[in-house]
Amino acid sequence: MKALSQPLFASLRGYDRAQLGPDLFSGALIALLSIPISMGYAQLAGLPPVYGLYGSLVPILLFAMLSTTREFIFGVDAAPAAMIGAVLTSLGVTPGGAEAMRIVPVLTLYVALWLAVFALVHADKAVDYISEPVMGGFISGVCCEIILMQVPKLLGSATGTGELFELLGHVFDAAKVINWPTAALGFGTLAILLIAPRKWPKVPWVLVMMVAGGLLGAFAPLDDWGVALLAAVPRGLPKVVLPDLTALPFTQALVATLPVAAVILAETLLASSGTAQKKVLNMLSTGAMIKLGKVYGNLMVDVKPSNEKLIRRCVTIVCSAAECTEAEATKALEECDYRPKVAIVMVLRGVNADTACAMLQKAEGRIAKVLEA
Repeated sequence: MKALSQPLFASLRGYDRAQLGPDLFSGALIALLSIPISMGYAQLAGLPPVYGLYGSLVPILLFAMLSTTREFIFGVDAAPAAMIGAVLTSLGVTPGGAEAMRIVPVLTLYVALWLAVFALVHADKAVDYISEPVMGGFISGVCCEIILMQVPKLLGSATGTGELFELLGHVFDAAKVINWPTAALGFGTLAILLIAPRKWPKVPWVLVMMVAGGLLGAFAPLDDWGVALLAAVPRGLPKVVLPDLTALPFTQALVATLPVAAVILAETLLASSGTAQKKVLNMLSTGAMIKLGKVYGNLMVDVKPSNEKLIRRCVTIVCSAAECTEAEATKALEECDYRPKVAIVMVLRGVNADTACAMLQKAEGRIAKVLEA
């Protein structure tokens, strides 16, 4: 509710325009990754994949307009999508069909109403009573369910549905009629995503595999091999329609959507609480490090290099803190056995290593105190 009283895009106050280029690049990269993931989540919720495209763009833009925080991330989530899909299954509705497209908007509306009620009654206080292990176990269970649902698709069959034994049954049935090109592409992609980042961690492997998959879909005869492809996305903007409230009885819709809204609330509260705790701990630890003389000019100067990478890092620290050349920083570090604090004092005060050590000892290890003397 507080966000509604704030100006639009309040989180952009004081934004450093120098970060615009890197932020645009990061945003484009995340969008390229999140859109196909959101399309997959749409299928989990019993909708055609194109709805994930809209869901990954419009709600996030609205959140950016109304949000007052830069730290919190908003996006399509697997747990609520899987729960909506489970509701459809319990109603005997075929995922992706016309009936599902009537019911899911109604379920979404009631979830939104529940969340509005939670906001009005200040349900955020419930964070003190949410068990992280229980919530973690629930999310892990949802992840396992999603994996079992997707295994038949990796083998070339339809998505699995139902409870545990039904899902296992779908897996066994799919294993009897494996489409080998589909299995090779699916499990090959999975293997690359699990193994390659360990060898080349800076490469965006998800994006690489998406591009590779797109090229295969465009130039390889995947249809002839029996590999299922996503349907073409309709051109133009989606039509705005009101949910058909007659698709589900009022009481049934309320009962079915309460657990979904509760999970969304719990996930949001735990994530925001964890972020807040992390920021507070970072502030406390940074203050303690400054008090102990281990930080100078926002740089961690009490570093003990144990490899070549850390040695280069020490040179960079001394260059930044003492505003000297790389050659001067390297020379000072070599003379003081690669102790950045000592090297900084040597450069700034023009003294040798022994004198710099004595000055730091007298100043209780604080560079700022040495410079003030």
